Parts: sequence; C-alpha cells; structure tokens
Amino acid sequence: MSDTIRVHNPLPWPVIFTSEGHQLDGNSSAQGNLSDPVTKGLVDSGRVIVPSEAKPRYPIPLKPTKPAKTKEATDE
Repeated sequence: MSDTIRVHNPLPWPVIFTSEGHQLDGNSSAQGNLSDPVTKGLVDSGRVIVPSEAKPRYPIPLKPTKPAKTKEATDE
C-alpha cells in the first residue's frame, strides 16, 4: 500500500520534508510519503498541508430552461 500524497508548503521559506533531506521550497508542492516520519510529523503539525481534490463543476446551462406551467388561481 502506497502512502504517497501531494504536500504543499504554504509558507514563503523552504522546509526539509523527508528523512533523506529533500527540501520543499516556499509556496511549492511535491510528492511525499506518509510512511516517512518527518513528512508525517510536518503534516500532523500543519507545517505542510495536503491539498484537497477539487470537486468537478457541473456545466452551466447556456440558456435558461422554460418555467413549468402553473395553474391559474380562480376566485370561485
């Protein structure tokens, strides 16, 4: 099972994010592994963040749909 995730450094200065000494520059992203204790510690503390996946947008209709016909009220 792979724990590879995308991590992002939201701060303007670099941070070492792996046990091997890989550096994540400020305001940048890279692939990290949650099985690495350094990466996991930074994610758990909030020093680096895991961006969420964007939800797909539904297309916006180009022309409005016709409103449903309503029954007119009568005063009887």
